Amino acid sequence: MKLSIKNVGILSKVDLEINGITVIAGENDTGKSTISKSLYAIFNGCYRLEERIINTKLNTIVDKVFEYLERSYTPRYIPDYLREKYIGKERIVEVLQSKLNLEKENIKNLVNEIVKNINEEKNFFYSEMLRRNDVDEIENDSLLEDLTKKINKIIQMNDEIINKLLEEEFIGEFNSQVNNVSSNESSQINMIIKNMNIGVEIIEGKANLKNTEDAKKIYSKIEYIDSISILDTLNRTFHHSNQLVEDLQSEKKPNLVNAIEIEEKIKGIFNKVTKRGIGELVFSKTLLNTKVFYKSNDTNIESKPLDIRNVSAGLKSFLIIKTLFEKGILEENGVIILDEPEVHLHPEWQVLFAELIVLIQKEFNMHILLTTHSPYFLYAVELFTKKYKINGKCKFYFSEKKDEKANLIDVTDDIRIAFNSLTTPFFRLEDMEVKMEEKSCGE
Repeated sequence: MKLSIKNVGILSKVDLEINGITVIAGENDTGKSTISKSLYAIFNGCYRLEERIINTKLNTIVDKVFEYLERSYTPRYIPDYLREKYIGKERIVEVLQSKLNLEKENIKNLVNEIVKNINEEKNFFYSEMLRRNDVDEIENDSLLEDLTKKINKIIQMNDEIINKLLEEEFIGEFNSQVNNVSSNESSQINMIIKNMNIGVEIIEGKANLKNTEDAKKIYSKIEYIDSISILDTLNRTFHHSNQLVEDLQSEKKPNLVNAIEIEEKIKGIFNKVTKRGIGELVFSKTLLNTKVFYKSNDTNIESKPLDIRNVSAGLKSFLIIKTLFEKGILEENGVIILDEPEVHLHPEWQVLFAELIVLIQKEFNMHILLTTHSPYFLYAVELFTKKYKINGKCKFYFSEKKDEKANLIDVTDDIRIAFNSLTTPFFRLEDMEVKMEEKSCGE
């Protein structure tokens, strides 16, 4: 996978490869997170795009049909949560997939079917609301004509919906500030995956997707993890955090064969890294909130689940990754973005986490984008990719800022540029200590 970003945030023009593990090392405010957000927004915006287009059209048509019902039959409001009971969505989906216009007769039949479903159920409240049994008597009703036009317009909408879906992704990630605030140029993000070339141009917040058909071929999941603190309160900040919270609580499970394979791989990975299993997350849901607990897998200890806020940062990091795989959210050949995962970790845990990431890439053939400003983590990733013989699938970049613009330097063949930059503060302190001692001796 290749990613090209132009004029997004403080990034002027950067190009990078994400094939296996890609590490971007650098100081704060050098555009590392901007790269992560750009990748997430374009990838997630295209994920199962065809399905999302149909769902968007479907939900809008359902709304229009019920608006018509309320205006034609009664002024009362029909609650959203009951609408699915009375409408045959499968029929609408068939029409959407065929991309054919509906005749007014089709709309009449659809409305009649809803009325019939309500009356057959003998729902007193709604039967009382609907004063007619069919719409034959209002064949020339202007409202029905208007409904037919609206539905057919929705059926034919494609580019508008696609661009809006992409726009919402970038707005969610960048808080409506994708374009560089000091430039009038458009922002451009281009992603190449195998034979697919997907590009998005953003002008004043408005998105324009190029190569729509390629964009509809993204079926692998992407996950963006930048804070383990979401487990403490299930807090939601950026768009990707909302998705991560939902995915961790998902009831989704892989099929039986895949579940067995995933369990074996995960068990093998964690046994190498921690020499033992690590237990699991437990979500306790009530009407008011959801609490998260940690359940140990140690059968020798009988204990109640532990409040996740009392669990170490390192263990939380492991649990998030493990849970996403066990639920089938992350799959083979999927994409993970880990934005400064070492922030809350002791150097020893940074080394363990680096080994975990390398093993996950090796076992699941994942595409992993890592950003870091830790020399421990950077060095550990490099060594473990060599140990497990996947260094040929690893790229290293150094991010730097010059003249208020961020740039990337490919340092795959020699990471010392990045490593020296990250260790400079330590040596500066050493120099300070030497000078202080010399001054003290001279007094």
